[in-house]
Amino acid sequence: MLFLGLALESNLFGVGYTVEGTLTYEATPVPMDQVGEISLPPGSEAHRAEILAALTNPVTKRSTFVLRYSDCKWKIDVHPIADPSFDVYTDDYDGTNILYFFTLLPPKDTNQTGAVLEPGPVPREYSAGFANCVWLAYASECYFEQIKDGLAVSPQVLTSKSGHERRFKMPVEFIKSSLPPFLPQAVNYIRTNSPYVLPSGELDGINLAPPFENGYTNYTFRASGLTNMQGLAFPRSFVFESIAPARGAKLPSDLRLVWRLVGAATNIIVEEPKITHPQQDRRLVVEDLRVPLPVVMYAMTNGIAPDTNSPLVRNAERMAALQISSDYLAKKDSATKRERTRSLYGVLVIAIALSPALVVFMFRKKQKQNKTDTPNI
Repeated sequence: MLFLGLALESNLFGVGYTVEGTLTYEATPVPMDQVGEISLPPGSEAHRAEILAALTNPVTKRSTFVLRYSDCKWKIDVHPIADPSFDVYTDDYDGTNILYFFTLLPPKDTNQTGAVLEPGPVPREYSAGFANCVWLAYASECYFEQIKDGLAVSPQVLTSKSGHERRFKMPVEFIKSSLPPFLPQAVNYIRTNSPYVLPSGELDGINLAPPFENGYTNYTFRASGLTNMQGLAFPRSFVFESIAPARGAKLPSDLRLVWRLVGAATNIIVEEPKITHPQQDRRLVVEDLRVPLPVVMYAMTNGIAPDTNSPLVRNAERMAALQISSDYLAKKDSATKRERTRSLYGVLVIAIALSPALVVFMFRKKQKQNKTDTPNI
């Protein structure tokens, strides 16, 4: 069943609230004939048997979350449960940009961590935090309010062989609650083509092969159990599913579940929350996706996104231009990807050696990126 968007004028400026809850992520097993493609990072070979067993069996991860919302701005902290390395993944939207970063548990934690900065307000999908699903449930009203053409930014991130990361739009069908804060109750994201990013950073795409030439539902979101808190209606639970064509599909209905995230609210507080930025003593090594060049990186300590015309960003662009040329991007693709991984997730490499489960999630992410690098025809 497909849902149509309802144009409701909310104008809920001044509304603030906090939602706390739980997340349960369930991933389907990786087919055995694809397991051989995995390349383990240095230091992880001792865990190969454990990693391969995890890949070929269902994966379940549990987390807790805290969402703070105020005047269309929001901050989402996701705390993984029983993770030996990571304390919290944070998505922080200031009304213009989204800053993504993570914090490690002591004694692995330092005053420096990798971060990504990109234009908002739609958070990206990544297999660690899944804050994008929490955003859909409790902080997406302002975004869906302004959709008039039936297109929405996909949670998926496309990565080119040259290192460019791009977001793209896809057809969306949705229905919103008739009660403030007018949160979505059902959303379908429809895949109508196979998009990819050219080495130049431009978006392109090809038509889907039969039997999906007319498209298929790629993501679904459903909220349920509305509860009234001081005149505002919030869902008590929600489900987000990622769907893909089944191998050897012959009918449009031949789809498979890739993963499912189930969320539940445990506490809702309707009052203006205090939204804080990263601590002043925490140094963020940021990759800035707001500028055209890939791998534009710099350090900041106050958690506030600098203007793209600021000296800090312009200097980082000049450094990137000196290091990256068109020939370099074409001939040194694999080296570029390794450098990006070292730069953005330097702290993560150590954690992977200590936490085999993280390799499983990085492999699943790599599978998605490989699909965007080489479109299916």
